[in-house]
Amino acid sequence: MVGTQINASQHVQIVGTKARIEMQTPFVPPRMSVDDSTRLDDPVPREIGLLEVDPYELEDTNFARAARAEAELEFGVEIRQVRVVDVVFRSERSGTWERL
Repeated sequence: MVGTQINASQHVQIVGTKARIEMQTPFVPPRMSVDDSTRLDDPVPREIGLLEVDPYELEDTNFARAARAEAELEFGVEIRQVRVVDVVFRSERSGTWERL
């Protein structure tokens, strides 16, 4: 079984030099908290509400609009990652920098 709701909990922390972002449900986050550690007397992170979205609905809507020629087909980050990997391999073969 595969899914984002199978485990009892999901958790992601992104820690930087000036702040920390925490998401309890990272794949469809309704909210996240940001802790910039500027107030040591109040360690409660600032919570930011996000729009609740259904990623599958957005993907279907995007595809339907593109199929009706109402919009360009939007590609996610995974397509850009594949392009980067392709350029890395092309650069390795040519022995020079390649344009992305």
